[in-house]
Amino acid sequence: MSSRKALLFAAILGAASSEGLVDPTAPPVPIVAHAQAGGPKLQGILHLAGRDVAVIDGTRVVAGDSFGIWRVVAVGADAVKLASGGRSLELRLAPSVRREATIRGGKP
Repeated sequence: MSSRKALLFAAILGAASSEGLVDPTAPPVPIVAHAQAGGPKLQGILHLAGRDVAVIDGTRVVAGDSFGIWRVVAVGADAVKLASGGRSLELRLAPSVRREATIRGGKP
C-alpha cells in the first residue's frame, strides 16, 4: 500500500512542477497580439480615392475621426496613430521589418 501512495505522490509532484514549462513545439505568440490585447484592433488600411481609410474593430475611420475615447491622428501605409487625453497609441498591421541593402560582387 505504501508504494502506491509513493507513486501517487510522485505523479502529483511531477504534474505540479510541469505547470511552468513551455511547449517548445507550440508556435510563437506574436508580440503585436500582446500590444493590442485589450485595446482596439486594426483590421486593415484601404487607399480609396486619394484617402487612407483604416478599419478598426469593423469601423471605417480617417484622420480626424473619433473612435470610442480615441481620436484618429494619422492613417499611414501600415499603421494608425490614435490619441486620447495626452496618451497616444499606434496600431500596426504587421511588425516593421528593416532590410539593409547589400552590394554583391562589389557592383551596385
